[in-house]
Amino acid sequence: MPVEAALVRITQEALQNTAKYAGDAPRRVTVECEDDQVVVEIADEGPGFVLEEAGPAPDGSSGYGIPGMRARAAALGGYLAVVTAPGEGTLVRASIPIPLAHAEEPTT
Repeated sequence: MPVEAALVRITQEALQNTAKYAGDAPRRVTVECEDDQVVVEIADEGPGFVLEEAGPAPDGSSGYGIPGMRARAAALGGYLAVVTAPGEGTLVRASIPIPLAHAEEPTT
């Protein structure tokens, strides 16, 4: 899966989670290129949660969730971190290496 597609899917899933769990709380999405990687952060000011206690959604739906986002990032050599605590909101940070461009072929 190309880097762009993975980042879009991760962002979609994180925003879906903010809509489901953070309600109308403010949220922000940032995208930055840092050296040889693309970093996407999705943050909300919702209720937060205890990460170790995260499981299936209360409505029984599963979706991809945090494990799916982590798997997408890892498949491209990147990582996904989640920082959250009750009453503190949630930050999802995905960092994926940018593939090196093909080396220029020598001219003759």
